[in-house]
Amino acid sequence: MAHGRVLSGDITVPASPGLCGTAVNYTIPVFADNCSYLVERTQGAASGDFFPVGTTPVKHLATDSAGNSVSCTFNVIVQDGEAPVLTGCPSNFIVQAPLAGTGAVATWTPPIASDNCGAATITQTVGQVPGSFLTLGAHVITYTATAPNGVTSTCTFTITVISNDAPTITCPANQVLYSAPFDCAQVFSYGIPPVVDDMALPAGQPVQIDGTGHTSGSPFPLGSTVQTWRVTDSNSNSTTCSFTVQVIDTIMPSFPSCPTNVTISAEPGECGAHYTYAVPAPTDNCPGVISVVRLLGPASGNLFPIGSTLVRHRAMDTSGNTVRCQFYVTVVDDIFPTLSNCPAAITLAAEPNECGAHVTFTPPTAQDNCFATLTRTAGPPSGALFPIGDTSVEFTATDPQGNSVTCDFNVHVDDLTAPVFTYCPDTLTVASDPANVGRWSTMRRPLPRTTVSRP
Repeated sequence: MAHGRVLSGDITVPASPGLCGTAVNYTIPVFADNCSYLVERTQGAASGDFFPVGTTPVKHLATDSAGNSVSCTFNVIVQDGEAPVLTGCPSNFIVQAPLAGTGAVATWTPPIASDNCGAATITQTVGQVPGSFLTLGAHVITYTATAPNGVTSTCTFTITVISNDAPTITCPANQVLYSAPFDCAQVFSYGIPPVVDDMALPAGQPVQIDGTGHTSGSPFPLGSTVQTWRVTDSNSNSTTCSFTVQVIDTIMPSFPSCPTNVTISAEPGECGAHYTYAVPAPTDNCPGVISVVRLLGPASGNLFPIGSTLVRHRAMDTSGNTVRCQFYVTVVDDIFPTLSNCPAAITLAAEPNECGAHVTFTPPTAQDNCFATLTRTAGPPSGALFPIGDTSVEFTATDPQGNSVTCDFNVHVDDLTAPVFTYCPDTLTVASDPANVGRWSTMRRPLPRTTVSRP
């Protein structure tokens, strides 16, 4: 009986994923003999069976009828190159410190390691362990798993510790708008105030809380409107900001129908005239009471004096903008004054020893709707010496507007007194003088007294 051994080539394969080995197919060794023989596998798994990680010898034995035998041996080498698996590796997360705190305690569940070939060891290689106090900032945590084959896997995550400060919110700057001629309210649009916080804010933040009913895109009324916003974080810390939208009205009110200048005549018996006008009614671009004040001139329906009178009204809106409406009322005095009791003509004789007569009369009476000035425009005054003959006496009444009327009468003085001699010589007898023969005698003539009368 003879025995022999044949070595075949080894087979090297990787393990199947997730398995600590793999199914291996190999070619069954082929023997030859001069007689019949029997082949049997005496060691290792059959072709197609599962081979574990590592080296597995496979031996086949061929024996003939004479008891002679020979073997064929080879190794099936299954290599494990698979890394261990870490499950439950935490994701990055944030821990918030207490109010005004410098850090916070952070807890987490460490990951679990598994491997396709036996147990894997796991250790924390970076960072602090669960339950540690972590200061404000970012902290890196790393776990390392090692498989029996020496291959490693890591799990890394970051814990960020943030402060617990109130969120911030930034409102727009105060706004100043100006009203338009036909639109008092002004539209103002602005974005939702931006907020900053160290954690995600609850839904719906920030919110407007001023309660004015005016917000971005709405018309803002005259004056100052406060816009207030508030942001509240998940810890109920809140912050507010405010700004004002001020609408200023610089548009003056207007008088759609201001009375025009007018000229009227004075009324009889009045130094002027009553005039009724429509009190001007103002309008404005903004709502509110518009005050109207008469600054100059009489009120409607009152007496306006002779001449031009300025009537001025002022309108003021609630913003202090003013406008004036003014017009002139001119009263013309076309009423002439009157003279009453004008003296009748006067006739009288000259006074003795006067070339005339002293005449006394009562001047006429001047009347006017305003007032009139009486002036003697011709002839001597009452009580003066009027000469012989006719003398016209005239009075003129004149009002301030130059309207005038005259009254005249005649004073006639008659000279009824004959002239007289104040000296008349007696009869004169003289003796002849031889030396003056032929000469006249000289004597004084009596002087006559003469009264001159006008025809």
